[in-house]
Amino acid sequence: MIAKGEKKEEYRDLSRYWAIRLLPEHKREQVLHDWNPAPTRNLVAFHQPKKPWQYALFVNGYGSTSPAVLVEFFQLAATNVTKPEWGGQPGKPCFAIHLDSVLNYSNLDPELEYEVYNNKRKQTT
Repeated sequence: MIAKGEKKEEYRDLSRYWAIRLLPEHKREQVLHDWNPAPTRNLVAFHQPKKPWQYALFVNGYGSTSPAVLVEFFQLAATNVTKPEWGGQPGKPCFAIHLDSVLNYSNLDPELEYEVYNNKRKQTT
C-alpha cells in the first residue's frame, strides 16, 4: 500500500524504544509523560523529528532481496487517531509517520512493481 502511494501514514508504538529513535532527547520524557495514561479524547500532537528527515526507507526483511520503498517524509505526530485499514488500533497512542510521495522502490513483487510504475507515470504526466 505504501509503494502504491495509497497508505500515507505508518504507525509505531508510543514507547520509549520508538521515542529514542524518533524524537530529540529533550522531548522524549515530555511526550511519554503526556501520553501515559492514554488520553480519553482524540488528540494529535505534532513534533519535530530527532533529525531533519527528508526521506523514510521501509524495508520488509533483512536480506539483500527484501522489498524496499523510499518515501518522502512529511511530518511526525503523536496521536490516538489512527486508520484501522492502515494498521492502526483506534484509541491506542502511537507515533504516526506521515508520508508523501514514493521516490524509489526495489525488489517488489512483479505485479506490484508494474502497478507502482504505472502510478508514477500517471503522476508525472
